[in-house]
Amino acid sequence: MLSTKDMVKVMIVMFAICFFAKSDGQPIKSRSVGEIQLLHDMRQHLNTNERREWLQKLLQEVHFGASVVPNDDV
Repeated sequence: MLSTKDMVKVMIVMFAICFFAKSDGQPIKSRSVGEIQLLHDMRQHLNTNERREWLQKLLQEVHFGASVVPNDDV
């Protein structure tokens, strides 16, 4: 367990980091155009894969009439 002196040192260091960062709740660095495009492309890729998996699942449930051989004996 930390002693009181060690806890005070940790608190001072944390205060100094927060004070000198001056982020005020705002992001420190904004994203570049390349990062935004990469995130957009990744989301689009995930949506495409999700739709493809949904369609494959749906097609597996479908029973095709062509697989049934008609009976011509009638």
